[in-house]
Amino acid sequence: MSEVKNKKKKSSMIQVSIGVLAVILAILIIIMMGIVSDIQGTARIVNYTGLVRGETQRIIKLEVAGEQDDAMIQEVRSFIDGLRNGNTKLNLVYLNDTDFQNKMQELDEGFSDLYKEICLGRSEGYEKTDIISRSEDFFVICDEATGLAEKYSQKKATSLSLLEKYITADIVVLMLLIGYEFIKAIQYAAMNRLLQRKVYLDDATGLPNKNKCEELLSEEETDADTGVCSFDLNNLRRINDSRGHEAGDAYIRRFAICLRASIPAEQFVGRAGGDEFLVVTHGLDREQMTQCLEKVRRDMAEESRVYPDTQLSYAVGFALACDFPGSTMRELFNCADKNMYINKNHVKREEAAAEKNQGYQLLKLLNQHGSNFSDCLYCDAGMDTYRAIRSSENFFLASDGAYSGAVEQIIEEQIEKSCQADIREGLQISELQKKMHTKKMCWNMSIISGNRGHITA
Repeated sequence: MSEVKNKKKKSSMIQVSIGVLAVILAILIIIMMGIVSDIQGTARIVNYTGLVRGETQRIIKLEVAGEQDDAMIQEVRSFIDGLRNGNTKLNLVYLNDTDFQNKMQELDEGFSDLYKEICLGRSEGYEKTDIISRSEDFFVICDEATGLAEKYSQKKATSLSLLEKYITADIVVLMLLIGYEFIKAIQYAAMNRLLQRKVYLDDATGLPNKNKCEELLSEEETDADTGVCSFDLNNLRRINDSRGHEAGDAYIRRFAICLRASIPAEQFVGRAGGDEFLVVTHGLDREQMTQCLEKVRRDMAEESRVYPDTQLSYAVGFALACDFPGSTMRELFNCADKNMYINKNHVKREEAAAEKNQGYQLLKLLNQHGSNFSDCLYCDAGMDTYRAIRSSENFFLASDGAYSGAVEQIIEEQIEKSCQADIREGLQISELQKKMHTKKMCWNMSIISGNRGHITA
């Protein structure tokens, strides 16, 4: 329990960390965008500072030559004002640097002094002014302002480089955490698929299990072309009792594999529980359903040829939604189940008739070999079962219906006390198997008394 809590706590911490890192990344990106914008704005400031110098130099030359250009002077004033305070029209940003702003104030004052010299030169002549020396001083200030702007830009570039490292580190850590969560999500998805497989899949047969069958049968509405088949496997209890549950499980697997292979792949086949199986079809009418079940019967018979001792025996019934309008899946299954029990009765009668005929044929075969039996107890030692082959009405039966029980009853009632131990030992399954193997016999006649016999096979 504590381990689960620790995992949940760890997962919560990772998710919180991812959120915090994402917020930090967003803030860093915004700051980076601001720095990039400042660098771009600084580049324009450098350009306009150089433009102020060039324009001023041209103004001085024109004034000395006797040409006046007040528009250009006004333009330089607007440039200087934009460099100091920012100007959206000129796309100039405010450079938040004390040294640069002090230098721009000095530049503004220098241009004002230079303009006074221009006005004095216009009225009294430029030879009586200091316009050349003042312009040289002004140009030095322009160069210094340009240098400060470039220095500011370089500082921002350094900050941008450092910020990029922080952003890279943030992204790397964020990707690692997201990757970890992604891998964990894949693992959880795989676990969920496995759990779903366990919830809806029968491990013994590989078919959808009872949960899935119940889910289908719980549907309230059915399509008109829906069909439901109920299969019930015969003789499972006898195989479990005589050969063990492993043999019974193998019997179920054989039936499940053969059923799934016989039914079209697009139709549903599931194990409803124990020896019961469910088939749900779509798009099959009565004739097609009958043909499908006949194919199942043929395939089962063909498969059983490989296992003559445990041939697949089953009963089946089906119901079609078109015959029961408005019925639910459960109601349709109940109708199919009733038809299955009708079929089971037919199958049981056919198997009983075949068994009876086999008994008469066995008695006839024994009579042909000179052994006159009126009644026999036919025991299958391998299956630990017996059955009575009778002509008369007074033949006794063993009490528990098993080979071992029949042998014990025969020994107690038919054999003298002094011989019982030897007879009992000779009729053990292990001893019978040795005799059958060494003599290649199909059965062993172990006791003959008058015109009645008891045969073990």
